[in-house]
Amino acid sequence: YWYIRSVGLSSINVVATRPDLLDRAILASSSTINEKDFESMEEYVKAERKRIIPQLLGYIFDILVKVIEIKNQGGIKNYKKSRLVDFCEYGEIISRCMGYPEGAFGKAYTENLGRITNAAIDSGIVVQVIMRFMEDKDEWDSVPSELYHKLEDTAKLMSLDTRAIKDWPKSASVLSRRIAEYKSSLARVNIQIDKYE
Repeated sequence: YWYIRSVGLSSINVVATRPDLLDRAILASSSTINEKDFESMEEYVKAERKRIIPQLLGYIFDILVKVIEIKNQGGIKNYKKSRLVDFCEYGEIISRCMGYPEGAFGKAYTENLGRITNAAIDSGIVVQVIMRFMEDKDEWDSVPSELYHKLEDTAKLMSLDTRAIKDWPKSASVLSRRIAEYKSSLARVNIQIDKYE
């Protein structure tokens, strides 16, 4: 799917489980609204939204003008680039235009990546088994078929029945694709994946 605007997903648990989608997400949690307060809260939010929309749109456009001006002047110099170059640079520019100190966006984004890594690990059984397999190793080198069997053995040690796990890869080639999906999440827990042709 291709989207040209922001997409908001709302759920009790993290619904995005694929690391590539999680890398492009900003996770935000909110406090629970007491059921008896819900009706009055809903009315308050509707009234408040109606009241602030003109000011909010004006504020957004003011910030947008500043962002475009900075980008037209070449963007941010010496800015530490990440994998999502445009997203991170625009995030930092917007943050500074809103009055936050230099690096505030980067710090918030790094914290977000920590939450994302935890979400990816929690939702990825393959990642959990790889982490367990690598616990006592500095490095491990072999072919995908051997890794597949080693991970199957590790899963058994973890009392997991891989035949009953829907997301468990059914072959070494599928395992290779699954590992590629989780490469960035694994790197954040100091497990570097290198593939040799």
